[in-house]
Amino acid sequence: MNIQVVCCALAAALAVQASAQMDWIPRGSGLLTMREGAAMAYDDQRGRSVVFGGSDWLHLFDDTWKWAGSSWVPTLTPQAPSPRVWHAMAYDGQRGVVVLFGGWQPTAHQGDTWEFDGIHWTLRATTGPSARSGAALAYDWWRGRTVLFGGATAAGLAADTWEWDGSLWLQVATTGPESRTRHGLAYDSLRRRTVLFGGLTMLGITGDTWEWDGGAWTLRATAGPANRDNLALAYDSGRNRTVLFGGQGDGAVLLGDTWEWDGAAWVQLATSAMVPRVGHAMAYDIQRHCMVLFGGYTGHLRNDTWELTSTSSFASPYGVGCGAPPLSLQPVPLLPPRIGGTAGANVAQVPAGFAVMALGWNQQMLGPLPLPLSLAGMGMPGCQLLHSAEIFGLDATGGGTWSPFLLGIPDFPALIGQHIYLQAFALAPGVNPAGVVASNGLRWRIGR
Repeated sequence: MNIQVVCCALAAALAVQASAQMDWIPRGSGLLTMREGAAMAYDDQRGRSVVFGGSDWLHLFDDTWKWAGSSWVPTLTPQAPSPRVWHAMAYDGQRGVVVLFGGWQPTAHQGDTWEFDGIHWTLRATTGPSARSGAALAYDWWRGRTVLFGGATAAGLAADTWEWDGSLWLQVATTGPESRTRHGLAYDSLRRRTVLFGGLTMLGITGDTWEWDGGAWTLRATAGPANRDNLALAYDSGRNRTVLFGGQGDGAVLLGDTWEWDGAAWVQLATSAMVPRVGHAMAYDIQRHCMVLFGGYTGHLRNDTWELTSTSSFASPYGVGCGAPPLSLQPVPLLPPRIGGTAGANVAQVPAGFAVMALGWNQQMLGPLPLPLSLAGMGMPGCQLLHSAEIFGLDATGGGTWSPFLLGIPDFPALIGQHIYLQAFALAPGVNPAGVVASNGLRWRIGR
């Protein structure tokens, strides 16, 4: 296959997929309709960002959608929470479920607790925190508790703190931040603190930063991002930063700034222009190392998807190869994966001088099958398929025991931050029944 054909295939496939410099990269819009007040959480076990509900002003939604970096896919479930807006969600990593609480329906606040296991929604509780909307949830990985603070109730704004252990809600504090709604909450797993920012209080919007350690709230900062509510807050576990985007500031001004909290101070990121908005949803994609943002209101309702990601290129081996010695795949430092350039890799320990490359867009699933996938059933004991293989059979033959592989990256800015996964396969007569061995994997992150 010649390099021009490979470039076209790569561009088409990735376009559908739609101390590093960070920037917001547009990933387009799709079937997920325009809305605000939806909630999002990242399902680490299944490698998907999950969105539920929201409103387009004419309707409240009860639909569930998943994002894995390419498009939003609807998920049909036997039952689901009732249609709602301004509810809260967080992912319970120990039990592998997305937790949803509360929200608003046309006539009342809600106080039910649901869990989503990737296929089914299950109603878990109707008691606990009073019915409310505009509350915030975050999952404390260290203590195995989903933390809830605040929200708007029928009696007014709340200032109570609750924790869900998977079976029961327990009220753990009534002191700390003043009562508020539409604030942000995220769990800092490095420092083992739940971070709270902003929101609407009885005296107006605020810009204070608090942290919950499981026993008490501590006021950490009153300087940094401008006062705001209706913002999005999520924790970037790859860079150990709590990220804030957008919201509504003083005078009902829509904000489009991006900030990071490292536990000591807020720093504003110098990102390219991003449309200011409120009512958007955001979560951190651990597998793809990016912040995912969807929808909101920018002066009109939106259904666009953006990712905050590193714009620098990156190449890293992972996994192990098979063979004796094992087939090896390594990056070429002088040929990183950059748009408009040529990326390079070397295949070493090629037994018979012939190797081919498989390219894929994820390392979690091959259709319904989880990865890595044993290849023993194909006559390759001890070998694994490490990623999906949307493109297979690219020539990586260079002669001798090593082979170079070169791939042109189209000059498309939308590819920045996308990942390509590579694995080499080589003829190895007599080594196993199939006479084929597989290399370790190589992950490329496309930069500029």
